[in-house]
Amino acid sequence: MSRLLFVNLPFAGHVNPTPGLVRQLTEAGHQVTYVIAKEFHEALEQSGAELVPYDNYDSEWSEPRRYLASFERAYETAKRVGEENDFDCLIYEGFFLFANKLADELELPRVRLFSTFAFNQDVLDRILETGGAHLSVFEHANPIVKLMTGYYGKIKGMMETDDFIDELSDPVSDLTITYTSREFQYLSDQFDDERFKFVGPPIDEDEIEEADFDWDSLTGPIIYVAMGTMVERFSKPLYEACLEAFKELDATVIVSAGELADSLDDVPDNVSVHSRVAQIDVLKHADLFITHGGMNSVNEAIYAGVPMLVNPLVNDQMVVAEQILSLGIGKEIDLKKASSEEIRSTALDVLESTDISSRMHKASQTMRSLGGNKKAAELITTYLKKQADAL
Repeated sequence: MSRLLFVNLPFAGHVNPTPGLVRQLTEAGHQVTYVIAKEFHEALEQSGAELVPYDNYDSEWSEPRRYLASFERAYETAKRVGEENDFDCLIYEGFFLFANKLADELELPRVRLFSTFAFNQDVLDRILETGGAHLSVFEHANPIVKLMTGYYGKIKGMMETDDFIDELSDPVSDLTITYTSREFQYLSDQFDDERFKFVGPPIDEDEIEEADFDWDSLTGPIIYVAMGTMVERFSKPLYEACLEAFKELDATVIVSAGELADSLDDVPDNVSVHSRVAQIDVLKHADLFITHGGMNSVNEAIYAGVPMLVNPLVNDQMVVAEQILSLGIGKEIDLKKASSEEIRSTALDVLESTDISSRMHKASQTMRSLGGNKKAAELITTYLKKQADAL
């Protein structure tokens, strides 16, 4: 079987889909060496991979320093490991923009994974246009782009072009795997069937963690509220708005608020607030999901067949919200600006809409049919065999 070099960035949304894929690959007999920051090793311990932490990287650094350093450290570590060993293929998360240079340096075929939409120039332009300050660093007009391009490209030699966006969008791997459906992919008609494969969310039904709720005892529709962990400092007013809006509603409201859980006061009797829940199991029982529009969460909701009320915050979430509206599987709301009555009435509109429910059921059936990580591993194995046969 093949020896695979796997490289990822230290962000939960990018790492979360991969442990199951790596486990599928190792169980199929492949040897996987996974380069990732030390703090994510626990999530991958049972995957069967050899885990290699980034060289010269400290998880205690400030968030901005870790963010900027992670790309360089991932590249340098993977290059060192690749030069010290013989690998058959590079597998990398789609946002790792130095992968093309790395693959060429190591003379390896490449497989690209997308935990968000598959990228091309048009998709990236739309995400940059709508994604807010978190993505402004990649805009052409930003002077920081020129400085970073000069450093990473000319000084470090880690880029094949002189533009970050081109590094992300232009090179197309022979195999690109995306963790959503073709129906949910933005501008899906721009991605050919031969190279771009859509496998749905990485959910293994046999390994879904059970949530600690007595579902039979809960009354009314179940509303699940979770705004992600990436920008928690902006989320507290959104949770507070939901608590106020639903306090007298005949419904059970489950809130997953991360580190904000202990800071939410005046929690109504029909609301339970948690720092973490077993999200997929909760979604399987929920009637409505109020979300920030994170791609992993939305894919899981579609898989579970739960209509959504989406309040996008940053990055690709605005485009995710556009796709939710385009497919007619939910509605969008600004929880910070909307009144309690508007939040409550919009939520009830989604809950009571047979049209939304019907469209979501169809989208869920499609998402469930795609195969997830099992299908992704099969695609990679087939690709590796073709590469070996071509030698």
